[in-house]
Amino acid sequence: MCTYLALLRGINVGKNSTVPMARLREVFAELGCADVRTYIQSGNVVFRFDDDPHELRSHLATAINDSFGLAVPVLLRDRTELDAVVRDYPFADRDLDPSKVGVGFLAHETTDDIDLRPSRGKEEIVRAGRELYIHYPDGMGRSALTPAFFQRRLPNNPMTVRNWRTVMRLHTMMYT
Repeated sequence: MCTYLALLRGINVGKNSTVPMARLREVFAELGCADVRTYIQSGNVVFRFDDDPHELRSHLATAINDSFGLAVPVLLRDRTELDAVVRDYPFADRDLDPSKVGVGFLAHETTDDIDLRPSRGKEEIVRAGRELYIHYPDGMGRSALTPAFFQRRLPNNPMTVRNWRTVMRLHTMMYT
């Protein structure tokens, strides 16, 4: 069995998107996932799966919609892919607050011709495959790089962001 991380976008961010983690773990288990664990309430699920994961993403999205009435993107990374996210961290030579660095997990790679620079602010974005590393020096809550900003720039490429501390915790969970 391979170990995977599922990142769900937009759950538990408002009263209309509530997903109890215990029920979410059950949904994953009902689809054949094993050792299902969640981390915090924002849609981070580590699990093992034996079959081809390509169809799993759409099955998970359908099951979440059926169980909770929410149409949410499900992004998957296997352990090797998350190893690369940690290995390729572009800010390793700087002492940055991990709560002010985010990783944007994308469904597909972006092309360099898509402008992801905000019109204001001091944020830095580094692209690496299906990930965007973003330094938010003034914090994520004060940034012009909102989910709506990315949705306008990348309309057919769902993305969810996790701060660096969360990414590192999820990486550890994939090995425990």
